Amino acid sequence: MVGCRREKFNRVKAVVCHYSTIVQRFGEPGAGHTAKLLNNFVTQSTGTLLAEAYARASRAGVDWRALYDVMCTGTAKSGTLEKVVGPALDGHAGSDQFSLTHARKDIAYYQRLCKRMDGIPVSLLKRHMTYWTGRSQMGLAMNMCRLC
Repeated sequence: MVGCRREKFNRVKAVVCHYSTIVQRFGEPGAGHTAKLLNNFVTQSTGTLLAEAYARASRAGVDWRALYDVMCTGTAKSGTLEKVVGPALDGHAGSDQFSLTHARKDIAYYQRLCKRMDGIPVSLLKRHMTYWTGRSQMGLAMNMCRLC
């Protein structure tokens, strides 16, 4: 995710392509960072929803594999679903090792971005921070997958 002047992009791309699968220009300097924060916000939001849904599924006696199979064929399908829930179903929960501390950090960065942009708070952010903080206090700070 690159932010740079249009005429500089090919030079930047020649370097970044060595460590990134996709090199995309998002606009002027700073736009790449903003795009990254937006991407992380969507990813963390999806992770939060999945953690809550699968925790509730457990309590309700819903078969995780059946739920996953249905989600993977419908509009709930996402990279986050496949990366977090898929491995957990195969006994590899935590293989991603994305910590709640990192999730909270990403959400905090996005919060600051929104505040700098226009000062308009995003109500969902407060809920995210409350959710992640609560789970961290429950001793789950090391692994997002253990939320379920």
